[in-house]
Amino acid sequence: MGELVAILISIPFVLVADWFKFLRELPPRQAELTRASHGVVLIVLAAILPSKLEGLVDRQLLLTGAVAPFWFGLYWLCIGYARSYGPRDMQLICRAALRFVVGVVLSVSKHRFGYPHEFVYILVNAFAWWMMITAGVKLLLLLRGVRPLVVDPVVTGIGIRGLPRDGFGDGTGLR
Repeated sequence: MGELVAILISIPFVLVADWFKFLRELPPRQAELTRASHGVVLIVLAAILPSKLEGLVDRQLLLTGAVAPFWFGLYWLCIGYARSYGPRDMQLICRAALRFVVGVVLSVSKHRFGYPHEFVYILVNAFAWWMMITAGVKLLLLLRGVRPLVVDPVVTGIGIRGLPRDGFGDGTGLR
């Protein structure tokens, strides 16, 4: 019986370790897109779960438990946003759009298909919302394109603090 309890306790840790291994195997841009999109999922979970579980657990405990996922999700969103710039990759854009559409279809499927139990509906609906949130964030990050060019005002001739307009004094802009 002790082995079964140990296995059940270790399952979440094994899943988290496997997910981090999966992120390390992805190409850098895809890994950052995945981090950013899952960061938004953590923020949404931290915002929604306390209100959904309010009657089951003490409200103060719920809000305290939601602080860590919120900040961790915000960290992942900011880091993933900053590191995921790149050219518009049509394969990634199409994949994200398709995942978003599948999430929408799954979220409205209760009206089309009956589920045998309410628990199955809750699982399918949670999976659909996860798909829509992650795919929507990835799609928005992919559609923004490459990082904007940062221009040094001294070199471009604007001039600051009394420096010559080209920054080097000879008018050519060359060193």
